[in-house]
Amino acid sequence: MSLAVHLQTDDKASPELRKLTRQIHPATIIPLVGRAGTNLVREHLFARDRRANAMGGQRTHYWARAARATNHRHISGGVSININHPGAALHYHGGVVKPVNAKYLAIPASKEAHGRRPREFNNLAAMIRWQKGKRRAVALYDPGKGRAKRVPRSAIRYWLVLRAVIKPDKTVLPSEARLGGHIADVITNYLQRSEERLRTA
Repeated sequence: MSLAVHLQTDDKASPELRKLTRQIHPATIIPLVGRAGTNLVREHLFARDRRANAMGGQRTHYWARAARATNHRHISGGVSININHPGAALHYHGGVVKPVNAKYLAIPASKEAHGRRPREFNNLAAMIRWQKGKRRAVALYDPGKGRAKRVPRSAIRYWLVLRAVIKPDKTVLPSEARLGGHIADVITNYLQRSEERLRTA
């Protein structure tokens, strides 16, 4: 799964960016825009990766892997920046995740479980809670820290669910304004350096 960001350098670009791009040959502007956009997206993802996870468990560096899987390619009239990482598009657009080759999805419920799979534990037991004849919750817990009939919250390692709903998160990527502004700054600096080289040649 990949998440693509398309940067246009033709008439769809902002007036400021369009004015700058007219001053550079397409063979130069396209790679310049591609590198600038890709570098900003990578920096944004690395910064996201530096945030501590909510559970305080071991780091998985999910977003760092997404940053390293970010690249760009040339398309008609612009550049396509691609994040070739499973899950990046899901977090950005949102969606529903269902189990594959299993009945349930295992959602970590403690720092001990974060970044690990249930099969990495050798002592988990299943728990089913019922309410008014209906199954309320299914979980895997550490039997050394709880009893089947009364499992404390601290003993639960995973909640088992039939599906998980991921809400859209547009902050996965830098905003269009930030991306466009960064590219404009890179192009402006390139033009200034080019002018200085011409004056001193």
